[in-house]
Amino acid sequence: MRKASDIKTFILKWNPEISSVNLDDWDFWVKKQDFLTPNWSVHEHEKVNVGDEWYMLRVGDGVTGIVGHGTFCSNPQKAGDWSGQGKVRYYSELCILDLMPHSEPMIKTEILEKCIPNFDWRGGHSGVMLPNIDIEILDNLRSNYYDQHPTSQRCWDVSIEKGIEKDIVGWENLTDIFKERELDEGYIYSDNVFHDMVTLKTEHIYGDSIFTFTILIHDNDILPVICRKLQRIKTEIHGGECYESYCKIWHDGFHFHVNINEVEVICEDLEFGKTSKYEKDFISVTI
Repeated sequence: MRKASDIKTFILKWNPEISSVNLDDWDFWVKKQDFLTPNWSVHEHEKVNVGDEWYMLRVGDGVTGIVGHGTFCSNPQKAGDWSGQGKVRYYSELCILDLMPHSEPMIKTEILEKCIPNFDWRGGHSGVMLPNIDIEILDNLRSNYYDQHPTSQRCWDVSIEKGIEKDIVGWENLTDIFKERELDEGYIYSDNVFHDMVTLKTEHIYGDSIFTFTILIHDNDILPVICRKLQRIKTEIHGGECYESYCKIWHDGFHFHVNINEVEVICEDLEFGKTSKYEKDFISVTI
């Protein structure tokens, strides 16, 4: 397992005037950031490891500065040139922690240049490693932003797309947990639902095309998440470690997507089973 001191920080750059991602695309990304894992070109690809951090810097015209933050969830892979110029490009998938509206950067370029003057905040390649001496300064600038804008900070643990609840069988089995604890059901959609969410077990009944997650939420509520009529199962391991505790559920217009702790299931039907209580003396964790 990597130490925190081994984690590097890279500055990705986005110029909407020339990028394949335009302003409308960015607006969509901000709206759907809970459900997206986009990729981005990384210049110093040989230095990137899964789990390293990235900041997205808007450059060019308009209001510029840091408009996104997250971690890399894949090592860089060689692929086609986004610009169509035939250059060799390497791309990493991005785990999004925060995306800001393109006109509302969390840290404006002028502040970046004042606090970290030796880095090129106006141009240059996308995916350049920030010197270690500057990482703490940038992290502190981000923390200061959230101190001043506490409602802007997102907690990445849980997110269920609003509007799909009518299509989920047993939806009340989830909401009853919140009623029992006198919690606002609106938290289900707001990314900070569960104090912790742990996968206790998974089960795949191949012949019946059923995949079930059994998850522990709020430390002692067990909820089966039953996926029927499977279309695809995908798993990812972050460099040998799984440090997230999260659940994302959304619908693409045709299928449900259920992503729980690095296992993603695409299915036609979804059900929340009857809950039970976790009665062991210790609390499980996902590692």
